[in-house]
Amino acid sequence: MPNRPAGSGLHMQHSRVMWPIAAAHMQLARDFGPAGFGHLTEYPKCGNQGEEDVVGRFFGKAFESNPRVYQAANRPRRIRTSPCALSVQQHHQIIEPRGPIDGWVWLGNGAGEAATYPLVTLRSHLVRLAEQQLFGDSKLQDFELIALKRLRMRHETTGEERLIARRFWFHWLGVALSPIEKTMASLWPCLQCIHATTGMAADASLGGEACGHNRWCQNCETCFELLGQGWHLATMADCLVALFEQVAADRFDKVPAQWFLPPDEAQHECGPSCALNPRPGL
Repeated sequence: MPNRPAGSGLHMQHSRVMWPIAAAHMQLARDFGPAGFGHLTEYPKCGNQGEEDVVGRFFGKAFESNPRVYQAANRPRRIRTSPCALSVQQHHQIIEPRGPIDGWVWLGNGAGEAATYPLVTLRSHLVRLAEQQLFGDSKLQDFELIALKRLRMRHETTGEERLIARRFWFHWLGVALSPIEKTMASLWPCLQCIHATTGMAADASLGGEACGHNRWCQNCETCFELLGQGWHLATMADCLVALFEQVAADRFDKVPAQWFLPPDEAQHECGPSCALNPRPGL
């Protein structure tokens, strides 16, 4: 990717969301001073250093939060906060990623991998990879095939193998038994038996197959697409607790916190016609 020192990639369709947030931070700093408000901002790693510098100028230096400390699936997040320099501690129980869950156990990362936590990154595109592998629409790359192999489970009694069920996703993302799991179960219950071609509900006696045999059902796919946009709950909660602790120490214990000062400049109005957008019109 070419270097864009001015950070022009931040003016593209899916990246320009940062500008209203940056404007709000600048206004809060004007109204209340840098110590008058706190923030916890997550922004993905940029395509080059020029763009990283721009994000850092508005939100501060990033640190990585990764749920691997909880033996959970790989889901690194780049966090920027004010106060800065948080001392993040673990406040939750380390999980057993293999299960068993409802009689199923995760098959691991594959031969030769020593890591006991899932190396796969739970992102929404995984549902499309399963479909591509089933239908052969396009040849999957090696790293995509590895990702799918790391999403397999086996039943302890029958020995049947499938793609991991949604409860593994909930377990690995730290939202098991939470309102998130309960809401998704209510809105999009697993269809259990499906037509492989469509992912819609089917009758087993009429040629249906289990959700996860070759692909997930449409309802599970919807859940995974939403979960793939989120965060690991425990690691984000740890960051938030650390931020509150810094604020409390500053306010009540008179231990000065390190507050981030955003720049004071005119609000940037970004959109498809922005002069800095490298893809005008989008």
